[in-house]
Amino acid sequence: PVYNYVVDPVNGDDTNIGRWAGVAFKTIQRCVDELKLSGPGSECHLRSGRYHEVININGLKGSTDKPYTIKNWKKEVPIWDGTVAIQPSKWDLDSNTGICSAKITEDIFALFLDDDLLTPARWPDALWSNKTIFSNENWGHCDETSEYGYIIDNGEADLAASGINATGAMAILNIGSFNTYARPVVYHEANTNNFTYNHDMGSVHWKPNKNQYYLEASLALLNVPGEW
Repeated sequence: PVYNYVVDPVNGDDTNIGRWAGVAFKTIQRCVDELKLSGPGSECHLRSGRYHEVININGLKGSTDKPYTIKNWKKEVPIWDGTVAIQPSKWDLDSNTGICSAKITEDIFALFLDDDLLTPARWPDALWSNKTIFSNENWGHCDETSEYGYIIDNGEADLAASGINATGAMAILNIGSFNTYARPVVYHEANTNNFTYNHDMGSVHWKPNKNQYYLEASLALLNVPGEW
């Protein structure tokens, strides 16, 4: 038989039969498992809410005219969410910088606030939220006297004027024509326009007046809302 099952992450229950909204399943996995027992053409309809699941789908083979389908229920908007809420026991606020910090046990590779992707602290400043991160204007540009392993900023973004000490930060280096590398800043002094990095990338297509970079992964770069 062919059925349209309903999944509701808020009010559903995986012990239900799932065949209409009042007896919806709770998880997508439960619905997928039920598809295996029904025929091609059966569907899982997802109600609004956040779904934190890794789904195992195998053994399902539909056809062009009778595919298995996972879709939203009516016009509702389900969200397949791979994030984990950060819930530390306390937050600390530095009144001098406005920076909030907390100790957590999870490793982080992406951080969201109110569904906005926050930006790893960087210089020059740019954000995912307003798409300035995609602008070439928000890179530092190399002076033509730069050398392989030694960046001299040309002053447009003006690393010296930023006042930061970038030693230990990660430099994202577009110094190989179409190739971009990430290397730690080995040495930099605040209020200067040059820094060194380990030049262990082998042969690169070196054109210093075309090269550019930005810095990230350092607390010294955390200075605007939307960064972490």
